[in-house]
Amino acid sequence: MILFLLAADAAPVMDMQSPMQAVSVEKGVDLFKRICFTPFPDPAAAQQAIADPALNLVKQTKTPTEAMQPGDRWTSNMVQVSYVDADWMPRDIGSPQCSVTVLLEGAPQHSDVATVFKSALALPEVKLGKNGARAQTPWDVPGRDPDKWRIFLTTENTPSGPEMRAIIMNLRGKKK
Repeated sequence: MILFLLAADAAPVMDMQSPMQAVSVEKGVDLFKRICFTPFPDPAAAQQAIADPALNLVKQTKTPTEAMQPGDRWTSNMVQVSYVDADWMPRDIGSPQCSVTVLLEGAPQHSDVATVFKSALALPEVKLGKNGARAQTPWDVPGRDPDKWRIFLTTENTPSGPEMRAIIMNLRGKKK
């Protein structure tokens, strides 16, 4: 069931040619850290980070189909953000979830992006996804007991250029 929301979030958000400006790998990782990672898993802190005027994020109107799904999306000229806080959903669905999507400058390899990401977030060593048109690296880190947090870093070549998508989700443990 976790994969359901992850798959929905991982669906390409950008149009065929995105109007977003490309950013450096470091800037993309910093945006994820600032918007999702640092305030996680506190929904109020995440909303505060998303509302930062410096980010210039605009909340996207939901289609009728999206209106029945939890979460919201915001966009600016350099980043797309999604946030889901659905603690009312079944426990096997990660909540909250936060993702950041950016276009990257140049043509960085996934391993290079993952190395910067791992270092900036002080994540444990893991086997990095293989370089290619689409690559993904997951991390599991301890959350608040009994939860753990899962982080996915995905890089993908798109018609608009190389894209980085980073997602963090709270994998909720059994209630005590």
